Amino acid sequence: MHPSPENENAETRRPARWSTVAHVALILAAAVFLRGWQIDHVPGVNGDEAWMGVQAQRFLDGFAGDGNEPVESVQWRTPTGNPINWFLFWPTVLLHTWLPPSIGLLRLPALLSGLAALAVNYWLCGRVFGRRAATISTLLFAVLPLNIAYARFGWDASQSLLATLPVIYLSLLAVREPDWRRCWLLLAAAVQAMSILVHPTNIFVVPVPVFAATWVYRGELADVWRQLTARRLQHVVLALAAAATGLALWLLWPWCEIATRRLITPGESGTFLVALVDLFAGISVYQFIPGSFTDLSAPSTIVYRVFAGALLGAALWGSWRYFRTTHHVGTGVLAAGTLASFAVYFLIAGPEAIRPHFERYGVCLLALGGLALALGIEWWLTQANDQGRRAARWVAPTCAWLLLVGFALHYHVHFRTTGGTSHAAFRTAPVEPKLASLQLAAAHSPDGTIDIVADDWWHYWPLAYLAHKNPRIRVHRFETDEDSETTRVAQTRDTTRHDVTRHDVGTVWWIGFADRARAVASVGDDRGSTIAPALYCDDYAGREVVGVMPWTLRRP
Repeated sequence: MHPSPENENAETRRPARWSTVAHVALILAAAVFLRGWQIDHVPGVNGDEAWMGVQAQRFLDGFAGDGNEPVESVQWRTPTGNPINWFLFWPTVLLHTWLPPSIGLLRLPALLSGLAALAVNYWLCGRVFGRRAATISTLLFAVLPLNIAYARFGWDASQSLLATLPVIYLSLLAVREPDWRRCWLLLAAAVQAMSILVHPTNIFVVPVPVFAATWVYRGELADVWRQLTARRLQHVVLALAAAATGLALWLLWPWCEIATRRLITPGESGTFLVALVDLFAGISVYQFIPGSFTDLSAPSTIVYRVFAGALLGAALWGSWRYFRTTHHVGTGVLAAGTLASFAVYFLIAGPEAIRPHFERYGVCLLALGGLALALGIEWWLTQANDQGRRAARWVAPTCAWLLLVGFALHYHVHFRTTGGTSHAAFRTAPVEPKLASLQLAAAHSPDGTIDIVADDWWHYWPLAYLAHKNPRIRVHRFETDEDSETTRVAQTRDTTRHDVTRHDVGTVWWIGFADRARAVASVGDDRGSTIAPALYCDDYAGREVVGVMPWTLRRP
């Protein structure tokens, strides 16, 4: 008795299915590993992320204080003036309720948010577009270099993907499930408001819920217009709309002028497209954090850009074909919302907002852009001709592994071999340099109180965070806009003398970047202080990153 052809096909498909599942799991495991490996010191801790940790500590101090020591109040607005991100603040408070401060703990909410974004995407995308699209989009979001890098970095923008994905899918669910449209749209509006609190740039996904609401209520809107027409009030409504538009243009005229200039300048759109390629290919974040792409005009960078641009273009071609061949209004809403979001971002923010060192403002584009690319990849895998499908089944997983290997090389290996070649705050070593400077000062001060003067923002917040609850260490902040090193040193000494001699302390530890330490030491002693030779904390490559100098102050 011979097996039927159907049974033979089933037998051959089963191993292939399990092979695909294993390959997907392996890619996800590698992506998760790259997010968490050495997160406690790579990259070097940034003053901005430590600022959030200090606010959490201050909040807890307000509840645990005994009234004998003054407790500094929480800064409920960020240094840029935005409301504090509650969705990063409260998890940070919760973690520090039981655990001591550490760089890894400070970054844990960002890591968990990045992983949660993958789970949320798979669940909601599966409801809207099916399991295959959910798998493809989840893999894409898992391997994008910017997503991996920001899952390792405790900034507000690290939660943008998690905050914007539900806005998109809830809006599309309102289109696909009209019986529940009011519920889905209300949820989308609520999540949209919360996403703006996470990071203001997340407002750029607003076109998706707006288009979704317009579509699902198109019948009601048409009825309202017919009633206005019957009562001959349509001209009044049009006049009011024109007046409101004119008022908005008058109030927002500076932005309108900038948008018009971008629209009529051909080079702006080309620059924006190149910046988008850099954003999705990882060039922007590689230049910003590890500094592995220092010369964007280098031949190797140009080749990488062309290769990445060609692949992105092929995926977008698939997206266009997917939107054309999938006869469901949800895809039309997604296409219109994506185009509108990118167009508005270009007109208002421009290419400058997604260039290296500013790419955090463009994280809001990853959800819409990544979903469109994923649907394009699905079209290549399922609806293209036989040759296109075979090519896509090789190219897609190969590109996923190339992105992961590229991140390992351009991020982890670059840090391990150079210590980092971007901003000095990101340079690092097996023991993070700012943490090492704190340990160095403590090791050379076995007894008594240790007073530390941090030279700038990049050192004060990390030192204040890491030294929290250590009764021996007091961290003092000093900042000045003076360019003259002599004036800066004089102000530092005067400020230090005023702050610390009240506690009958004659020696303080100055901590700042190594080049600043050398400049301060070269000024000389003309204010009644004795500066001992600086001690330095090196990075992976043995370069001096942070300088630590003991000052013996002469009391006034």
